[in-house]
Amino acid sequence: MIDDSAIRSTANTMLKRHGDEAIDTVVAKVEEAVRAGDDEGCALWLRIAEAIDQLLLYRCGATAVRQDIAGPGTEWSPGD
Repeated sequence: MIDDSAIRSTANTMLKRHGDEAIDTVVAKVEEAVRAGDDEGCALWLRIAEAIDQLLLYRCGATAVRQDIAGPGTEWSPGD
């Protein structure tokens, strides 16, 4: 299993390389993994997509999308 810091690093790299199209690039990777029957690859790219989402929200000043993503003890408000 790849640790969270590697996932965040990959997400940050994707944003730097692909800018606004980073999430589209990751979605294409997820679709490729699904077509190939690669469950681990699919799960990995979904984690990267989630990390991109979190990075974008952080840049916008939000603290978390949902508690289940942010983890226990994270302050958040429904509708953030």
